Amino acid sequence: MAKRTYQQYCGVARALDVLGERWTLLIVRDLLPGPRRFGELAGQLPGIGTDLLTDRLRTLQDHGLVERHELGGVGGGVAYGLTAEGEQLRPLVEELGRVGLQWLDPPTESSDRFDLGWALGTAAQFLDPAAVPPTPLIVQGATERFLLKTVGDRVRVRYAGPGEGPPVPMIAGTDLGLLALLSGHAPFASSAVTVTGDRPAARRWIAAIRRALPAELSA
Repeated sequence: MAKRTYQQYCGVARALDVLGERWTLLIVRDLLPGPRRFGELAGQLPGIGTDLLTDRLRTLQDHGLVERHELGGVGGGVAYGLTAEGEQLRPLVEELGRVGLQWLDPPTESSDRFDLGWALGTAAQFLDPAAVPPTPLIVQGATERFLLKTVGDRVRVRYAGPGEGPPVPMIAGTDLGLLALLSGHAPFASSAVTVTGDRPAARRWIAAIRRALPAELSA
């Protein structure tokens, strides 16, 4: 099938030729925290279909935005990650996220699928590095583990390995239980969330996230 094109000699139009197809920017969004296996991407994007995911990844690879990584260790396999050129899409995806916040339903009313990584990515955009502890924070959801850490003048979120955890402060729980805690809809001592490691640092992280989250998501 021939790729659709606007056939306009314009940078915006050419970017949309590559990135404007359905699912493409959501794949980029889910690669911002780090490389993902094909199955992990498919699980985060229910409804995309394996053929379509393959096509979108191939397009991103053909344009130098995504590359394959051979994984070592037990299981091996292949993961897909952003190239340096793909990383340049981060400000674009983040700005789209800021614009879209105004059209989100309140978390308690929405029936849309929720992913903890999406919420943490939003929180990281608004966090002031001076307001968080120097030690990172691990957030363990139902199936994924994330690390929030200050990098230069930004707070970044990335996928964390199973060996990363206490003594680094860690909060763990269901995805919705963690959203309730981080958005101020549940107290720090909520029974739905466990805190291990440096509890004062974890408390400072949570307080900073609550202050930083936009009104659309906070209590």
